[in-house]
Amino acid sequence: MKFGKAPAAWAGLIQAAVALIVVYVPDLPTELILGVIAAATGLSFTAQKVENGKTVAALFTEPEDVEDLD
Repeated sequence: MKFGKAPAAWAGLIQAAVALIVVYVPDLPTELILGVIAAATGLSFTAQKVENGKTVAALFTEPEDVEDLD
């Protein structure tokens, strides 16, 4: 999967960037920081739900025919 289509990867990148920015720019308003962290956490949660849904759907599908390897 490409990075652009992976919301979990974007959420991780956002959270890492916020942590780095907070260290180097300590005068940022707390409300802004918490808002960005909450949004990225919500994105992570949504991505997890989507991936779990795909996994459950895959569990209930019939496997493809596989040739006998003998």
